[in-house]
Amino acid sequence: YQYDDIKTLLNETSVILGHLMGFGKTMMSINTACILKKLGKVKKCLVICCVNDTKWNWLNEIEKHSFEKGHILGSRINRKGSFLSMLWPD
Repeated sequence: YQYDDIKTLLNETSVILGHLMGFGKTMMSINTACILKKLGKVKKCLVICCVNDTKWNWLNEIEKHSFEKGHILGSRINRKGSFLSMLWPD
């Protein structure tokens, strides 16, 4: 199913991966971004994380499942004391 999902992600302009936790949505997204980069269709990929712990998970997963390097940009604290951040894989 992951191979078929990546093919769908590569051929459609918008897709929702609605699998349950543990089915590889993060890995499929990272692999799709890397393939699109190799094909010259994208240069960079922006991942917006609203939960502070999620940004570190994405950073680790990017480096675990690809040869790309992720960067955490613009971490700041909002009025409620929560962190807002963005990841920008090279």
